[in-house]
Amino acid sequence: MKKDTLNQTFKHLRENIGMTTAEKERVLSVLKEHTALHTAAVESPLFATRSPFGTVGTWFGRFAAVAVIMVVITGSGIVAVANEALPGDALYGFKINVNEEIQSFLRPSSPAAQLAYEAERTQQRIQEAQTLIEQDRFDQDAQEDVAKSLAKHSKTIDTQAKKAAIEEPKAYQAVSKDIQKQIATSVDVLVEAADKKEDAAIKVSLENVLAVTDSTVKSIETIDTVIALETPIVD
Repeated sequence: MKKDTLNQTFKHLRENIGMTTAEKERVLSVLKEHTALHTAAVESPLFATRSPFGTVGTWFGRFAAVAVIMVVITGSGIVAVANEALPGDALYGFKINVNEEIQSFLRPSSPAAQLAYEAERTQQRIQEAQTLIEQDRFDQDAQEDVAKSLAKHSKTIDTQAKKAAIEEPKAYQAVSKDIQKQIATSVDVLVEAADKKEDAAIKVSLENVLAVTDSTVKSIETIDTVIALETPIVD
């Protein structure tokens, strides 16, 4: 049943949503600029050449580049529709695994920049949970999707935070303060939305979500403490 729904969704998108000529030209232009600025040598036993994937030598880098090209071919409409998807929707996987990963790929690669983006994604997951609660759609599948995504973001935040604290301590301190405030604010709004429903089951369903967000904030706080004790930043 779920497979049929997904097939119908893609059929509708193919038939009704397309990419304008201007949009295609813009995306291709961005791709050309990126590859021109970030070319990387690839050794060959016969002759020297350049990699079309630029500095992206990893499998994911190639995947992201191919995904962007796929969007040019199939149309940008699916990207726009997927951006509005919520946990449990047919295009939610496309949103978090393609759209958002491409955005991450196109952003600055510094740990602080990636940390900030993962924090944005964490806020987005919390806001999605809030929307689903308000729409009475926060079922088991949606809860699992949100909790799984938040756990992934939390792990990345921890990794990038540790790197940023070492490589970009000043940038890290600025970002870490914002992250803690933003997540705390988003969680407060989420809990308020759940309280308005006066449904004990919803509050119980939020336990996993709140446990992950709490873990994320504590991870940042721990790193902040280590920095304050060992490597205080002096302007």
